[in-house]
Amino acid sequence: MRFVIFTHSLVSDWNHGNAHFLRGFATELATRGHDLRIFEPRDGWSRRNLLTYHGEYRLGNQFHGSVF
Repeated sequence: MRFVIFTHSLVSDWNHGNAHFLRGFATELATRGHDLRIFEPRDGWSRRNLLTYHGEYRLGNQFHGSVF
């Protein structure tokens, strides 16, 4: 089954506690073989602050893909 999720942020939990839930949800769906696409704004508040205060290395490499 294909899932498409639009979210404030998946890669950053900077003042965004739902990111932890979304990562777990996405991981479980992918582990079970579902086709998963997740989109987040390229310049979202949470992501922007994480990059500003901690740099790009804090994004990690667990999640890859495009952001809009």
